[in-house]
Amino acid sequence: MPVVTHPYADRRAATWGLQATNVVRSPPSPWTGRGIRIAILDTGVDLAHPQLAARVAAARSFASGCPVQDVIGHGTHCAGIAAGLEDTRQRRYGIACNAEVYVGRVFDDSGGTTIADVIAGMDWALSNGCNVISMSFGTFDASPAAEFEAAGRRALDAGCLVVAAAGNNRSRVVVQPANAESILAVGAVDNRLEVARFSAGSIARGGGAAVDLMAPGVDVYSTAPPGTYASRDGTSMAAAHVAGIAALWAEAEGLRGWALWQRLVGSARPLPSTSGDHLASLVTAP
Repeated sequence: MPVVTHPYADRRAATWGLQATNVVRSPPSPWTGRGIRIAILDTGVDLAHPQLAARVAAARSFASGCPVQDVIGHGTHCAGIAAGLEDTRQRRYGIACNAEVYVGRVFDDSGGTTIADVIAGMDWALSNGCNVISMSFGTFDASPAAEFEAAGRRALDAGCLVVAAAGNNRSRVVVQPANAESILAVGAVDNRLEVARFSAGSIARGGGAAVDLMAPGVDVYSTAPPGTYASRDGTSMAAAHVAGIAALWAEAEGLRGWALWQRLVGSARPLPSTSGDHLASLVTAP
């Protein structure tokens, strides 16, 4: 991909991220994620949001004492990116707008979670036949956890791809759960397709885990509670882009698990490195 001299910008037709990743193009793509199940493991979702209410096929909370209803907004935002409705009344922000959405709340109201709660959410998604699991979060632990590696392997063996945020940290290294070899790690780029200032962006820097793909993660517009919209930054937003695009490839070519992982990475576009990072490539839609 050539260096972007003029940055992408949100337009009435679509957010800049959907333009940059070829989700929205001319002629329009026929792929919308129909028949594909995406699990969003996060802070829940705004179940009353007009753009999401009809999208949720099943929901369950694994955070003790917390309902699925999202009071933080993070899960609502990521769900909108991955699988929000295609709304012609405003700019399009959702990718797999006909996928089935399974919401697993794994964070409590203070933003805390445990490995056990996340693993329970992953296993619940597998039991519901989900094809993609989106986990837009990370710890500050750069040491891989055996529990996440095992859960990611179970998912791949079941034909499910697990996508996770590589992490927002100054050290730029990939953190849990994305640093498990069986989980696809996603870093963030801005609208000039340069690595975001907060993003893990290197490949195996210092012998650490690799960033597998890059995706839009700066000033990303999507759904927010209660029934509104907002823009956010983070590798979380980037991971949600990859989860939605994975659903498009799964629909378009019938790919699952490891084969889907390989297609996503193999079809990605190289990025110019202007930061000294050895960047992974930019995810692109079929």
